[in-house]
Amino acid sequence: MEIIHTQTRIFMEFAGLARQIAEDFRNDSMQHQIVALWLKGSRVLGYGVNQRRHAKAMSYFNDSLHAEKDLLRRFGTRIRGAKIFLYRFNNAHGSPVANKPLCARPCHLCSHSLREAGVNRVVYITDDGVVESIRGHELALLTEDPSVLTRMFLERAGNGSHGKFIAEGYLLNQ
Repeated sequence: MEIIHTQTRIFMEFAGLARQIAEDFRNDSMQHQIVALWLKGSRVLGYGVNQRRHAKAMSYFNDSLHAEKDLLRRFGTRIRGAKIFLYRFNNAHGSPVANKPLCARPCHLCSHSLREAGVNRVVYITDDGVVESIRGHELALLTEDPSVLTRMFLERAGNGSHGKFIAEGYLLNQ
C-alpha cells in the first residue's frame, strides 16, 4: 500500500503542472486534454499532450495524436524504464469538473505502445478518483501492430473519425 500512497502524493503534486501544460495546448474542439508526464523522483523529464494533428507512425487516427504517443515521439528509446503519469482534464467551459483530473487510464493502443517502449509503470486516476498504477509488463499487449488494427477498425467503421476502438479479440494478455 505504501507504493500507492507515494504515487498518490506524487500524482497530486504534479497535477497543477499537468493542468498548466493542458492549458498551454488547449484546443476547444477537443472535449478532453490529456497530458503524459515522464517523472523521475521530483523531476519532470518530459511530457506529451494529445493534439489535433497527424504524426507519421505515431497517430492512430486522422488528426489525433494521443498524449502517450506524443511522449514517445519526443523521447523515443530514452523512455525505457520510465514512470509515466497520465492526467485528463475536461475542456468544457462551466463544467463542474473542468479543473480536476479525470480518469486517464491509457487506451489499449497506447498501452501496447508504452509496453513495447519498455515503460516501467503508468500511473493514472480512475473514474472513482483513485490513483492507480500498472506495471509495464501488465499493460495491454495486442496481437497486431496498433496501426494495422486501427486501419482495420476505420475500414469497418467506414469513416476517418476517432471513434471508440474495440480491442476485444486482439489482446494477448487480458
